[in-house]
Amino acid sequence: MPSKFTWRKTALILFALNIFLALWMHGGLAFLGLGAKDVSEPERLDMQVLPKAIMLDAPASQASASRESH
Repeated sequence: MPSKFTWRKTALILFALNIFLALWMHGGLAFLGLGAKDVSEPERLDMQVLPKAIMLDAPASQASASRESH
């Protein structure tokens, strides 16, 4: 059975890794040259379509069936 010191060391190492990861993800280590890269795709914003401008048509089989019943 592992001793108390082994569990304590493991907990401290995991805590330190957690703090390091949080700092890395939020740019806290940028001054050291360590930090997550910003991922952005500005060209996707230009390609977006306004949702209100989209018109949905009924499938051809439903459209012909509804015309026949009226």
